[in-house]
Amino acid sequence: MQGKQVEWFEDKKTVKIRLPIKGTSIKKIEVEVSDLVLKVNVTEKNMVRVFDLKHEVEWQSKEQQSIYQNEVLEIQLIKKSEEIWGELTEAKLSKEELKVRRADSLKRKEEVVAAQLKEYESLKYSMC
Repeated sequence: MQGKQVEWFEDKKTVKIRLPIKGTSIKKIEVEVSDLVLKVNVTEKNMVRVFDLKHEVEWQSKEQQSIYQNEVLEIQLIKKSEEIWGELTEAKLSKEELKVRRADSLKRKEEVVAAQLKEYESLKYSMC
């Protein structure tokens, strides 16, 4: 992260994370969000940053956004429950527990996306 720290801010409805990333463009930054995980990947910089979020977010929200300007990526996530977290990430679990939690979160997202795709395909064919 070029020596700069990640900053984060919250209110009851949103979490904003600011990551300094020098010398790239938004097109080269991949942001993946599931209910409990935020992953930022910048392939050209060989950089991956994973955040095991303290609580759930609405990963499908249209209010979620990522903006890259002045060499800082700002990501806004919408909280599932309106509350103050106090901490951005889950720090009380072991590495193994975090791996399981992360895998479960990503699996839930994959299942939702697969179901949406299946529904889309069935609608597409029923309209023909």
